Amino acid sequence: MTSILLHLAAALCYALVAVGGWRHCRVSDLQSCPPHWLRPAYVAALLVHAAAVWAILFGGVTSGIRLGVAPVFSLTLWLAGIILAWDLRRPEGHWATLIHAPAAAAVAIVAAVLPLSLDPVVAAGRPALVAHLLVAIVSYALFSVVAIHAFLMTLAEQALHRHRFFRWLERLPPLMTMERQLFRMIGMGFAALTLTNLTGIFFSEALFGLPWRWDHKTVFSLSAWLVFAVLLLGRWRYGWRGQTALRWLWGGIVLLVLAYLGFHFVRDFLLNHRSA
Repeated sequence: MTSILLHLAAALCYALVAVGGWRHCRVSDLQSCPPHWLRPAYVAALLVHAAAVWAILFGGVTSGIRLGVAPVFSLTLWLAGIILAWDLRRPEGHWATLIHAPAAAAVAIVAAVLPLSLDPVVAAGRPALVAHLLVAIVSYALFSVVAIHAFLMTLAEQALHRHRFFRWLERLPPLMTMERQLFRMIGMGFAALTLTNLTGIFFSEALFGLPWRWDHKTVFSLSAWLVFAVLLLGRWRYGWRGQTALRWLWGGIVLLVLAYLGFHFVRDFLLNHRSA
């Protein structure tokens, strides 16, 4: 019950940040955007979300960590928010937080609704497993931030190509600058994803008690890694940018989402319901 209430409170805080921030920037001049209250309000939402994440991971668990679709996605979006909060020191950094806020609100609502009884509890006394999971969560969080920045770039590119002007575009950095920042984040996410896949492959039996095998989670995860590797190679070797880079990036993100969300949705919901 504590986790449900805290996640609903976090969703409300994020919703207020998103609605209030977008409304202010839409009706006010760009010099007053972002509003002075945005950063403390966003930090307050992150603090409420932190309490909700703690409750869903450890609440009602005597020893170990509760993992599953809701806890992992809640933790991932919270870590992404922490990364984006640091970006608020720059005037244009608030646009990414205004995209993150409604996404985090939706995830918080889902986390409040999904039953916790389906989530497996992982023993916290296994350092190798905990380290593997932490690296994986950091990887998901970094690629969540990448997806938000890619969404901003996609909006900006489409607006420019269609000769449609939006006032908020004036506060964004030049596309070349955004692109360099995006690929810096992709590089960090790729390094974390590489470490996640390596630990999962080479230490599968020690981590999970099972030998490594080709299941659809492994296939999607390695496919996502391959797509990001090709994207980084294409950027370095051929200077890929713009729509070409974004298409490869979105393909990798979709595969990464399917690797985790698809696996747990099938295991925790479809198979669980059939067995019931």
